[in-house]
Amino acid sequence: MAAITELDIVRIIVLGGTGQQGLSVVRALSHHPRYYVSVLTRDSTSSTALSLASTYNIPLIPNSCTSAPGLCAAFPAQDMVNFTLDSFRRREQAECTSAPPADTT
Repeated sequence: MAAITELDIVRIIVLGGTGQQGLSVVRALSHHPRYYVSVLTRDSTSSTALSLASTYNIPLIPNSCTSAPGLCAAFPAQDMVNFTLDSFRRREQAECTSAPPADTT
């Protein structure tokens, strides 16, 4: 891969882009003319994902961060990855570790 110059459009995929931290990242990056932002999401029909897509013209890539084939399919078209997942909370913990979700009460 060639080095990115200061004139290039940088393609960034955000993992966790529909979460609290990720939304802020997506909003900030989408306002910068140099960045082309996309979001990997498990549910591209969620209200948050649809709002991102329509408000910020963000392409949604429906897949899971726990799927190696899904990640392999999403990453080649990107220059950078922003990872904003808190993968070890609640139900994501079960997906990533095959362990039961933690009791957060």
